[in-house]
Amino acid sequence: MNDDLDICHHFAKFVAETRYEDLPADAIEAAKKTILDTLGVTLAASGMEPAVRALVELLQQGGGSAESTVLGFGGKLPAISAAFANGSMAHCLDFDDQTPWGAHAASSIVPSVFAIAERMGGVSGRRLITAVAIGQGLGHPDRRVRHVEPEQADEDALGRQPAFGVEHVGRDRRSGAVGHRYPPSMTTLQIEVGDLHFSARWEPAAPQTIEAIRRMLPIRSKLIHCRWSGESTWIPYGDFRPGIDYENHTSHPAPGMLAMYPGGISECEIFFPYGACQTASKVGPLAANHFASIEPDEGWADRLREIGRRCLWEGAQEIVIREVD
Repeated sequence: MNDDLDICHHFAKFVAETRYEDLPADAIEAAKKTILDTLGVTLAASGMEPAVRALVELLQQGGGSAESTVLGFGGKLPAISAAFANGSMAHCLDFDDQTPWGAHAASSIVPSVFAIAERMGGVSGRRLITAVAIGQGLGHPDRRVRHVEPEQADEDALGRQPAFGVEHVGRDRRSGAVGHRYPPSMTTLQIEVGDLHFSARWEPAAPQTIEAIRRMLPIRSKLIHCRWSGESTWIPYGDFRPGIDYENHTSHPAPGMLAMYPGGISECEIFFPYGACQTASKVGPLAANHFASIEPDEGWADRLREIGRRCLWEGAQEIVIREVD
């Protein structure tokens, strides 16, 4: 490794030189699933979400070269405009695939790859898959990309990433993944539900929520089941209001994400999902601020599901959340 070069040069070299033949089989499979999932949610949004029509019409009014197709609507726009339209549709229903901590990179990667490929012309399926796989590797440095079955999360989708040779930048000790870890890693949370223990990290994209949660720590409460929302548990806070607005919010938190609904049309609560769920209440859908994520380790998904089983069949469970250095 040449330490005189910025890390972006090493990333660029990897992107430019990686070929389909260099990809492990699981990286290819993950890219294929991401492409199919993204196309599906994009087409769904084109017919279900009224707001996307206004966006597409606005982009059409901007004109420009007819380079790339707007999915679901037909017609072509400049590649950058088509990628913007398709990417917006891919994410607007919030069903696009995500990492355990809630990152939705595919809705940016796949529409961009498709738009550029169509503008270039003559791009093979293998080159398309390679581009998406590389995008996943750069977008998810620890390579835990989630698709339909959370328990089958691929922990080594780009096993060749160590070829970057950037050992001094920061390597995940468990997965061997490369990442520059910006923003810097934050203090760890320890979570105990009976004899089930987890470590979690703060999500820097939710600073107001993190400060609100820190004022509440250590949390000692009861965890109950979200029967109307799917496979999730929650801590109810009734009329308490943390005094924060929406940030880094989602209506479909992934297993292991901790998210706070700050209160309003329903009571304040902290969601702790163990499977597929939607943040909701008896008055309808909600959105919750994703403020922390479980650090995956051996057996973490099984322990999460055990929390769900206990809450569903045995009733409320004691939970303790504390911050440790």
